[in-house]
Amino acid sequence: MGLALLSCVIFCHAQETDVISKKTTSILCNLLNSEDPAKYLKDHDIELKDGMVKVIMMVDAKLLPKNFGSKYDLKDFKLTKNTASTYIKPDNIRKICEEPGVIFVRTPFKLRALSK
Repeated sequence: MGLALLSCVIFCHAQETDVISKKTTSILCNLLNSEDPAKYLKDHDIELKDGMVKVIMMVDAKLLPKNFGSKYDLKDFKLTKNTASTYIKPDNIRKICEEPGVIFVRTPFKLRALSK
């Protein structure tokens, strides 16, 4: 499992040498590079709402533009200190990563029951 994750990270960095690979997880990076994003979302159990991906962002709130939520058409945008949660169109993930105030973007962690 560790080797598969490492391969995923290496693939992401090989494909994306820009801000995306530095500010997102390999899951989001690979989503942006996927030939079939809908299948990738389903295969990786990524939460969707009205075609938007649920993300958690680490931010420097002082550097975010006042219109950050509306600028990127974010839904259910919630900012607490330096963490934000929101739904975003996959096409806008790359754009928000270019914002100086966005430090890192990831999908939410999912708790799973342990099997017996």
